[in-house]
Amino acid sequence: ASSRLVVVGEGVLGAEIAATARELGLDVTLVESGEAPLAAVLGLTMGRVIAGLHELHGVRLVHGAYVTEVTGTDRADGVRLADGTHLPADVVVVGIGAVPSTGWLHGSGVELGDGVLCDEGGGTSVPGIVAVGDCAAWYDPARGRHHRVEHWTGARQRAAVAAATLLSGGTARPEPARPAYFWSDQFDVKIQFIGHAGDADTVTVEEGDPAEHSFLAVYRQGDRPVAVLGVNQVRLFTRWRRHVETTPVRTG
Repeated sequence: ASSRLVVVGEGVLGAEIAATARELGLDVTLVESGEAPLAAVLGLTMGRVIAGLHELHGVRLVHGAYVTEVTGTDRADGVRLADGTHLPADVVVVGIGAVPSTGWLHGSGVELGDGVLCDEGGGTSVPGIVAVGDCAAWYDPARGRHHRVEHWTGARQRAAVAAATLLSGGTARPEPARPAYFWSDQFDVKIQFIGHAGDADTVTVEEGDPAEHSFLAVYRQGDRPVAVLGVNQVRLFTRWRRHVETTPVRTG
């Protein structure tokens, strides 16, 4: 019964909700603190391509904006931005990320940071305990830091590695974890991405045309591919995905 939706957050969840609501006929405004949807994951250049997709379908994008208040009494009737602008809405969806729920582990001996800190095999600071999933920050030797993968594919792929760590008593040398992968269906477009855009020096379109929202782009660190984006290029992306998965990023 609603007609106006404001989505706060420019990540995968916010963009998917905005696309779905627009296809249902709602008036949709997507408020983002950055310059384009998915820019934090895909980089600014390709984020702007996704922005064009949403604008083409009638989504209103508000860039570089911060929400200070959800207005209304019994229910939300809009949001107010830091510059005083009021965006009216019947429904407000907030998708601005998640904080790992690790408070229950304080005092347990398990080392915590941005999640449960693990080695490259999923082992925690306590022998015999591993962690897998959104709250698990595995160490990536190639990137030299811990990081969390907030997608179910990461949990599925890393479960076998963590099991090997348990069965070996922590002595097994794990295979390098696969690069982060996700996909998203928005409007009539399938978006697939693997790797880390932040590791790349350049991004080039290898096939197709971004203006037609059917293309494949490769992110490179020097001459080494470190990430791949496929937009309605499922077969070609699958080939490039295998290539990226077998050539882990080198840093330093």
